[in-house]
Amino acid sequence: MKEKIKHLLVSRFVLTILFFVFLNMIIIALTYHQTSTWIGHTRLPDRTYTTHLVQYRNDLDIYVATYHLDIDKVNSKHYQYVISQTTKNANVLKNDNMGIPVANHRYFAIDDVCTLAFRTPSKASINNVSMSCLY
Repeated sequence: MKEKIKHLLVSRFVLTILFFVFLNMIIIALTYHQTSTWIGHTRLPDRTYTTHLVQYRNDLDIYVATYHLDIDKVNSKHYQYVISQTTKNANVLKNDNMGIPVANHRYFAIDDVCTLAFRTPSKASINNVSMSCLY
């Protein structure tokens, strides 16, 4: 009788562990689907930009690769910001540890998938724009 009780307790313990492992896998999958990824490419006469943005809740990671066409040089930068929305089409990005601690981005939707992002609040020009599409 004692062996049956021990076996039952061990079986229940193993089932509990398996349940929590399965529950964690579901939480990880749901968390992954809450992440949005934006990829864009902008070409200027002397250089091109490739941007890769990953947003999870209010955290934004921006990866920018700049290709200088005339001197065959590539620069790569990574920015990490916390998003605060200011208006419907703009938000403030903040990180006190970055070289640019506060940035203001404005967004204009081209369609349901792609947007134009301007990196400054006042001047909308080709030098401070990037086009990104939801991946």
